[in-house]
Amino acid sequence: MINLNDCNKYKKILAEKGLKNTGYRNILLKILEESRTPLTVEEIYIKMKKQNSAVSLSTVYRSMETMWEKKLAAKTTIMNDGKARYEFNTMEHKHHLICLGCSKIVDISGCPFKDYEKNITGETGFDVRGHNLEMYGYCPACQK
Repeated sequence: MINLNDCNKYKKILAEKGLKNTGYRNILLKILEESRTPLTVEEIYIKMKKQNSAVSLSTVYRSMETMWEKKLAAKTTIMNDGKARYEFNTMEHKHHLICLGCSKIVDISGCPFKDYEKNITGETGFDVRGHNLEMYGYCPACQK
């Protein structure tokens, strides 16, 4: 469950983005913040149901798109299943390793593209605003 400190923190975050503070948005943000890996809307919905939230699956879909548009959530789509996954946007730049066997997702630290983006901008004049790097393979457990 959400404690008072979390409620105050999420209320402030939502207000800064011009979003109404609601109980289900607080629960949603807490789920995202506590998750160690990006979650699908269905996974978020199941976690919300376990907390006795009366929210519908369609509301979670709409809410996650709003959270993404307002930059409260980062979104990635994984190649092997095409499902969007969301994580709490810590404003850290992240890349992922994704297991093709069990769909485990591991964050990769560091970014090899910073200098490359600058070179591309210089060569093409294109204003690069971001990128994603997802590497696919098999985790140690699935290799066995």
